[in-house]
Amino acid sequence: MEAACEAAKAGDWEELKRLVADGADVTCFDGEGKTPLMYAAERGNAEAVELLLRAGAPWNALSPSGLSAGDFAMDSAHQEAFDVLLNAGIQSELVLGAVARQTNKNGSDSSEDYLKERVAFSEDRLIDSDSKAVMMAWEKPLMEAHARAICSGGGGSILNIGFGMGLIDTAIQQYTPVKHTIIEAHPEVYDRMLHSGWGEKDNVKIIFGRWQDVLSQLESYDGIFFDTYGEYYEDMREFHQHLPVLLKPGGTYSYFNGLCGGNAFFHVVYCQLVALELGNLGYSTQFIPLPVKDCLEEKIWEGVKHKYWQLDTEKKQGQVILATNKRTSFEKKERVLGAEKNENEGPMWIPHPRTGIYYPKGQEAVMEGVPDTAASLRPTFWFRALDGVDSPRTFDAARHDLSFRHD
Repeated sequence: MEAACEAAKAGDWEELKRLVADGADVTCFDGEGKTPLMYAAERGNAEAVELLLRAGAPWNALSPSGLSAGDFAMDSAHQEAFDVLLNAGIQSELVLGAVARQTNKNGSDSSEDYLKERVAFSEDRLIDSDSKAVMMAWEKPLMEAHARAICSGGGGSILNIGFGMGLIDTAIQQYTPVKHTIIEAHPEVYDRMLHSGWGEKDNVKIIFGRWQDVLSQLESYDGIFFDTYGEYYEDMREFHQHLPVLLKPGGTYSYFNGLCGGNAFFHVVYCQLVALELGNLGYSTQFIPLPVKDCLEEKIWEGVKHKYWQLDTEKKQGQVILATNKRTSFEKKERVLGAEKNENEGPMWIPHPRTGIYYPKGQEAVMEGVPDTAASLRPTFWFRALDGVDSPRTFDAARHDLSFRHD
């Protein structure tokens, strides 16, 4: 039953081909808890990786240590095998997302339970009734960076969705925006906002309710930040469909990027999904590395049920911390996943010579600032509306097929 594992582990590719042709089980785990695909990825044999994927090997299977085939490819700096697995992951999630949306057209409100629960505030965290963190103090430098990004145009009119502990809104106020709109849906968080004096600030407008229910009260903004709790990726994806109306041309959008915060390769896959979707809407994407080593300390998570961010580049899990700054346009047809690559382009992602972290080709100068023993990097990214391109008022939602549960 483990014959395929043995062949892949030994690097006997001819034997592996024969076994696959004879119908060998390519989903099996050996005594070490690894699959044939993991061994092929670890050895960097892209042809074998493709063969196993076509035969039904799961791209997202995990070893006992929580690593996928993509993680093994990244750890070993095998670019070609990594690219094959990355595209397989993205394409798989595109299909699964489309199927899930068709199945759940009349699904229940994902945030309903959270909004009915009690929450508890303390100096360093906001937690729900299940002891899961809604927001924590270690996020403060991240929120300051988000605020700097969305207020980069000088403040202007800013929208934040999800007040939480008020970290992002406190940072936004440092830029004295002309108008600062905050949407908050949880009754207790809303009451705390009012008691803290947020409703008395001249440039602040508070809207109580779910963002889905208050869209008619919104305007167009120079900067937007999205950080809700108790919702899934599909909710954020739905919000993205409104960006062409809500975000002014040249404006900046950012959100709390906790996508798959426990697995480096899955994080890469889902970041690329978001970048792909927003590229279809006409936005360029940039990932920015931000050090947040504190969140890796056990004492930070004492009393918290779920550690929602645990990636550590010191362990060289190959976390991608930058994405391409490629500009898109509505007139230009972009290369889609699975299309033939221009041979002159070379690899899309290349490993940093010192850290082993993958980054987009062309970002060498930026990556020079990353030390050999980098602290944990918690990436965040934002999207800038294209200069000279009018935001469309209508769009085809069927074109944007993503699925990731953000909880």
